[in-house]
Amino acid sequence: MFRLIIDTETCGSLDRPLVYDFGGVVVDSDFNIVDSFDYVIRDIFFERRAQMETAYYANKLPSYFMDIASGIRKVVSFKTATDNVNNLISKYNISEVWAYNAIFDTKALNNTISVLSNGFVNTYFNGVTVKCIMAAFKQVAANSRNYFKCAIANGQVSNSGNIRLTAESAYQYFSGENDFVEAHTALADAEIEAFILSRCIRRKRKIDATPRTVNAGNYYDIQKHFKEYYF
Repeated sequence: MFRLIIDTETCGSLDRPLVYDFGGVVVDSDFNIVDSFDYVIRDIFFERRAQMETAYYANKLPSYFMDIASGIRKVVSFKTATDNVNNLISKYNISEVWAYNAIFDTKALNNTISVLSNGFVNTYFNGVTVKCIMAAFKQVAANSRNYFKCAIANGQVSNSGNIRLTAESAYQYFSGENDFVEAHTALADAEIEAFILSRCIRRKRKIDATPRTVNAGNYYDIQKHFKEYYF
């Protein structure tokens, strides 16, 4: 069985994000990476400069220009990226696409394809099931004392006293790399998210990884239990 793990970097508002960096990896049943893609989206990155200035990680944009100039990063249209991703899905007969906080990534891809097609197409993925790595992590590990201890030690507690459930904190927990810092570039993030998913799956627990579970009551349960432990 092959799975596709994706990540997006976006500009624009949180309600209507636009994808400028789109990356992903294909993994086999043992979570070996067998294929990957890493695209800077021309239609957004170069053609919507005003919106690019709103990118949350706009401080990273100079490194993109350097990587593009040196040939490290490939610039393609959103249509080309979409065609290539669909070819990967077909080539590996992929039925599951995963992302960390899949609600946001699918929103970003859906909004981008809608904007660039002038509303002609509104749904990015068809014929596959989109699943959420964050939902899996919350169910198999995040509500545990071991995770609480790791997060506290690594400073993964917000100013309001909530434990963070980011891909960075999940990767620190599973890898033991306490000083790991998430790159916030699409391919690099997809690679660590594939690792997180592998550790969740290997725990052999029943997981409801539909994106809706990200915002379900288990988040509040985790925060409640964390505060009982921490305070």
